[in-house]
Amino acid sequence: MSEEIKRMSVEASKLKSVILRNNNIDILLYLAKYNPTTTIKEIKERFGEESLKEIDLLKQSHLVREEKERLILTDEGIFQVEGLLTLVV
Repeated sequence: MSEEIKRMSVEASKLKSVILRNNNIDILLYLAKYNPTTTIKEIKERFGEESLKEIDLLKQSHLVREEKERLILTDEGIFQVEGLLTLVV
């Protein structure tokens, strides 16, 4: 039980650092608003060249996935965006 709690804590910490990094919150919120019509090219134009690295991090964290050159929030990504919106409201 203790090991499971430690593992969950480490995963939550990693996820928090990815979400708070650079424009990742903005990218997630943008995808939530324009999903599923947003392309990687549109994200790059809106958030800059460095956003391509951030998209890779979001993919590795299972927050977004790519389908036919479009970025789509995963269930986990939707859950995280809902949590962010709850904090704002």
